[in-house]
Amino acid sequence: AMTTDAYSDATDSFCLVCGKAVDRGTVLCRLRIGDSMIAICCPLCFDTFNADRARFEAKLRAWSEGLLDNHGLAP
Repeated sequence: AMTTDAYSDATDSFCLVCGKAVDRGTVLCRLRIGDSMIAICCPLCFDTFNADRARFEAKLRAWSEGLLDNHGLAP
């Protein structure tokens, strides 16, 4: 079971928008999308996420299916 303190799940170890690695000291916020927690690293990425949320939800689905690596690139 995932705990709220764990940063072991890759979906919240990298900013969903830009792919930057984050940890407790560098993350702006974490958001729940479906069953996943995602990380947002900075205000610019937060605004970018909110401007096109459907795009980033699709990116999260693609990542969950193994179609993208942590930086949003095809593996």
